[in-house]
Amino acid sequence: MSILDKLHQTQLIKRGMSCGKTRLQAVPNDWVEALETSWWAKALLALAVLASVGALCFYGDQSPEEERFSCLLSVFLLGTCFLVIGAHHPELHRRHSRLLLFFSMIVANLAVSKAVILLSTSQGAVWLGASLVPYLIPTALAPLLTTVMLGRSAGLLSAFYAAVLNGLLWPRSFSLILVVGVLSGCLAVSLTQNVRKRSQIIRAGLYVGLTSATCAAAIGFLGGDGTDAILQQALWAAVTGIGTGVLANMVLPILESVFSITTNLSWLEMADLNHPLLQRLTIQAPGTYHHSLVVANLAESAALAIGANALQCRVSGYFHDVGKITKPDYFTENQHGGENPHDDLTPNMSALVVMAHVKDGVDLAIKNKLAAPVIDAIAQHHGTTLVSYFHSKALRQQKDAIEGVRIMQMCEDDVPDVSEQSYRYAGPKPQSKETAILMIADAAEAATRSLDKPTPQRIEEFVKELMRARIDDGQFDECPITMGELNTVAERLAFTLKTVLHGRISYPKRDHDDDKPDHSPKGTPGLSGAPAHAA
Repeated sequence: MSILDKLHQTQLIKRGMSCGKTRLQAVPNDWVEALETSWWAKALLALAVLASVGALCFYGDQSPEEERFSCLLSVFLLGTCFLVIGAHHPELHRRHSRLLLFFSMIVANLAVSKAVILLSTSQGAVWLGASLVPYLIPTALAPLLTTVMLGRSAGLLSAFYAAVLNGLLWPRSFSLILVVGVLSGCLAVSLTQNVRKRSQIIRAGLYVGLTSATCAAAIGFLGGDGTDAILQQALWAAVTGIGTGVLANMVLPILESVFSITTNLSWLEMADLNHPLLQRLTIQAPGTYHHSLVVANLAESAALAIGANALQCRVSGYFHDVGKITKPDYFTENQHGGENPHDDLTPNMSALVVMAHVKDGVDLAIKNKLAAPVIDAIAQHHGTTLVSYFHSKALRQQKDAIEGVRIMQMCEDDVPDVSEQSYRYAGPKPQSKETAILMIADAAEAATRSLDKPTPQRIEEFVKELMRARIDDGQFDECPITMGELNTVAERLAFTLKTVLHGRISYPKRDHDDDKPDHSPKGTPGLSGAPAHAA
C-alpha cells in the first residue's frame, strides 16, 4: 500500500467510513516476474546448466580425451534439449521456474550418478568394481520426479536426455547405460503419470528395479558372464531401482515447496474435507457447503471430459465460495426461508456485499496458506460477470423514480444513473481451463436450482445458454480453452445435472392407511409407505 493510499485510509477511518482493516491480496512480485520471463534470466539459466554438466564431466578419473568428448557432446545435447523444449513444450519453455526445475533434476541425477561412479571405483570399494557401475547409476531418478512434477511429456524428454548424459559420465559402458536408462526411465514415466499415492512412487521404483535386474541378467547371460556375476549385477540393479523410488519420495515434498508446484499428491491431500476452512463452512454456511460439494463434483466430471486437471477442479470447487463465511445470511442458500437481509439494503449495497465474498475468500485462502491455483480460482471464478439480479433491481427502481419525477413535474436529471460497472465483479477473468470450468459449473449449479420443472431438455438448454452468455460477455478471452472444449464441458455438466436433479416417483399410500392422517413432510405425500431403500 502506497503512502497516498494510507493517508486516504486514515481519512476514511476518521470519518467513520473504514474499520482500518485490510484484506490480504495475492499481488505479483515484479522482480519474480522478471526472473520468470526475461531473456537474460533464461541465458543465465542455460549457462549455469552447461557449466554444471561440464564440471561433472571433467571431474573424475577419465582420460583427457574422454573428458573433452563427454563435455562437448553434453553441451551439444543440452543445446538440442533447449530447442526441443522451445518447439514442443511452449509452456515449459515460457516459465523459467519450470525450466530450472526440469534441468535441476537432470543435473541432480547426474551429480548422484557421478558420486556413485567415484565411490564404486575408489580403492576402498574393491568389492563393487567397475563392472557394476552401469547398474548402480539411478538413471530413472530424473524421469520419475519430472513426470510427477511436470507431466508425462516432460518426463519422457527427461528419460532420454538423462540416459544419454549418464552414459557420457561413464563412456566405457555408454551403450549399456543408455539401454537400461531409457527402458527404466520410460517405465518410471508410465508408472507415475497419474500417481495419486506416495506409495505408488515406491512401487514404481520397485518395478524399475525389477526391469533393470532383468536387463542386467539378460545382458550378463548374452555376454557370457558367470552365474555369480549375473546374480550380483541383477541384485544391485534391483537395489538401485528401489533406492531410486525411496529417494524420489523423500525429495518430492521439498521440490513441491521450493518450486511452488502442486502435484496430484498435494491436490489429494488438500481434498480432505476436514480442512479447518471447510469445517467452518459446514457450521457457519451449510447451504454454501452443500453447493460447493456439488460444484466440485460437476467441475471434476467436466475436467475429465476435456483432459484438464480434475483434482484441481475438485479442490477449487470445495474452496471457491469460502468467502461467504463472513456474511452467510446474505446468500440465498443459507437463508432457509427466513428473513432476507437484502430487503433493507439498496441494490448497490447488496451487490457490494455479494461481490465482497470473492475478496474475503482470497483473504481467508492466503491466511490459511492454500495453494496458489486455489487462490486464483477463488479470485477468478466470477470473472468480471454482472450481478444481474441487483442490477435489474436498480434499473427498475431508476425507472420508477423517473416516472415519479415526471408525475411531480421535477427534473429527471436529479435521478442518479445506474452504472453497470458498479455491479460487476472486479475479476480477473479466468486464466486457466480449470477456472473456466469452475465458473460454468458454479453458475450452472446455482441457476438450475431455480428451474420450476428441471426436465432434461430444459437443463441442457439452460446450461448452454449460460455458457453462451459468458462467451458473449468475453469471460473466456484470457484462458486457453477452445470452443470445442466449452461445448464438451456444457454437455458434461448438463448430463451430470440431469442425474442430480432427476425426478422422483410419488409413492401411493397403503390401503389400510387411508383413514390415518398423513404426517409426511410437505411435498412428499405418502412417504411413510415408501420402501426404506428408495432414493
